[in-house]
Amino acid sequence: MSSYINTALSYVRALQTGRNLTAEVVGDDGLEMHPKSHCQHVRSIEGRLWSKQLPVEGQKVNFYIKDFSNFKHFIGSARSNQEGDFKLRYTWTPGLFSRSQRIVMEVVEERLPFSKEGLLCVKNDVLLQRIERKVSLENKIDFECVELTYSKTSQDLTAVPPPLPNHTQSPHYFVKFFKAAFPEAVKKLIVSLASPLLTTSAVQRIYDFGSAYPKRALTSENLLEELLNHVSAVGARVEDQQVVWEASWDGYQLEQQDTLPNVRVRASKNDGVLKLDSIVIKFPNEAEETVVSALDGNLPWAIYVARSVFALAGEARFHLAEGHILPGVCAQEFFTYIKPEHPLFSVLQPHLSQLDFINWLGSKGIIFGSGSVLDISALTADSVAKVIIDHVKLKADWVQYQPQEPLAANHYLAKGEKFHFNLLQDFFREYIGNNRDAIVRDWEAIHSWSEAMHGHLEALPRLTATTDQPTEEDLNNLAKFCAWLVSKTTFLHWAAHSRQQLLTDVMQASLAMEDKGHGTMQVKAANQQLFVARTLLNFDGDSIFKNPYGDLHPRLLALLNEHKAKYEGYEDIEKMFITTQI
Repeated sequence: MSSYINTALSYVRALQTGRNLTAEVVGDDGLEMHPKSHCQHVRSIEGRLWSKQLPVEGQKVNFYIKDFSNFKHFIGSARSNQEGDFKLRYTWTPGLFSRSQRIVMEVVEERLPFSKEGLLCVKNDVLLQRIERKVSLENKIDFECVELTYSKTSQDLTAVPPPLPNHTQSPHYFVKFFKAAFPEAVKKLIVSLASPLLTTSAVQRIYDFGSAYPKRALTSENLLEELLNHVSAVGARVEDQQVVWEASWDGYQLEQQDTLPNVRVRASKNDGVLKLDSIVIKFPNEAEETVVSALDGNLPWAIYVARSVFALAGEARFHLAEGHILPGVCAQEFFTYIKPEHPLFSVLQPHLSQLDFINWLGSKGIIFGSGSVLDISALTADSVAKVIIDHVKLKADWVQYQPQEPLAANHYLAKGEKFHFNLLQDFFREYIGNNRDAIVRDWEAIHSWSEAMHGHLEALPRLTATTDQPTEEDLNNLAKFCAWLVSKTTFLHWAAHSRQQLLTDVMQASLAMEDKGHGTMQVKAANQQLFVARTLLNFDGDSIFKNPYGDLHPRLLALLNEHKAKYEGYEDIEKMFITTQI
């Protein structure tokens, strides 16, 4: 009996809505096609999407007809163009009870990666006037201007949407990733299965099979060199004749109060050479600071604690915030507003096109996100996100950016950053000068890109205030911004990524200290740290000097090869990645 009732209801719905609907592609806007049938009426749905007085490009909208019982029948989809306009045409046969229609538009929710804001799903019902069956003229349904609204969303960076389809990596990439991860995955499995029987030192010995990474003694000279040049290089300040590094977790939530202290390292500077003065350590549940001098018997313990704390800060701030997420924000908007025919596209896309993929992949519990290497630290998941986002905002002001000045003769990171940025800035000034007319003609695209980046991240200054006729200052700003951006996806990311060998030995540095650093980390945490750190270092990235895809600008490639010997302290500079790809 129920089957007869369902059949009868389906006929009623067909009569009410006209099940013979055909959606037709209109230019590049329409996305869906439906089987054609004999229809009496041709309808078009048009409108425009805006947000904060700017058109929204590339946004998908779905359309439905609601029947008498509020059941929705899908008509088709469209996607907005550069002006925010969308259009869909469909044909419709009115049923017995459907001489008028209710059209429902739904804007598909598409969250931006690493954004503090997410698009709210917009729904709008439009009731059309009664249309007689015999009328065969086209009827236009105009949604006019639909203002999209945004709301605050979770800062959980694990919720990252997939990359653009054409940015998904080639099989060759996955082969290289498999080669890097497979030997470490075997070790991880062995440790996981035998974990009740293993000590942390035994875990380390298991991972020491295979690729060998240098082990650094717990000396003050090594610590200072690491704070200058390794992944733990989170920046320092100069006070009189002292250089001070500080990692503070005040204002952040900790999972365990005795595992992540505030640490301050002081060193004296004399004739370009740094000498350790003291390491100051303050655990949250201790009333007093512990001050360890360079001659103190507790110095190896203090160095281990300092290494561990600054390595965590460096992974979150230097490596992820500055090397992945900040340029990722810029890259995402770049591919929305700068099209292949624009003069800037060809010179920037080699250094930006893989960011959305690796940021998405890294969020799946590899680098950050649930179960990731940062997730094992003493910080809560929300605090890990806060550390990263705070640093993104801190480093977003490209207008005030100046490469850091070397603090010592062996401060190779500062020397390399300064040289690389200046080389890139010279290149982009020359390129923009040679392509000035074409860039000025499509300056509106630069303005749209600028507004979108600023809207995504308010701390990121605008490139320009005009949609046409840029000033000389605008063009100089564009060259500086491009150099700043590419420097982060090439030298700065590679420098952080390639100098994290400390994390391949839990006896040298631990992201999850136990017992205030006196004991060893848990086996599970050691397993995760060693697996991720070694996999990342095993990966054979694409060298910018080899131009693996053949899309690097010839002038930039020539400049890099001409000056590669000037990257002091980086004998392996030819391994520098073409972009943030791992």
